[in-house]
Amino acid sequence: GWVVFNGTGTLSISDSYNVSSVTDNGTGDYTIAWDTDFSNANYAVSGMAMKSDTNAVMVAHKRNTSPTASSVNIITASYTSSLVDCDRVSVMAAGDRT
Repeated sequence: GWVVFNGTGTLSISDSYNVSSVTDNGTGDYTIAWDTDFSNANYAVSGMAMKSDTNAVMVAHKRNTSPTASSVNIITASYTSSLVDCDRVSVMAAGDRT
């Protein structure tokens, strides 16, 4: 599954595959729900993000949360570790599906 979305203002998905929704949980905090669940929570997730007024932004799993077969919770943060909403967030997940 994969998704590209705008995380600023009202969240909007630009394009996706096997993604049923992206929920905005607050600044720089998102939950991605899969259309078809993975067979377990041991799938790989990677991502990148862009913010027009920040040089370096990272995508990471949210602390103290683990992926589930049906969703993953990610954060986007600046190099100073402050959570930020980003103009473009791309996330990809690969693993066995049910």
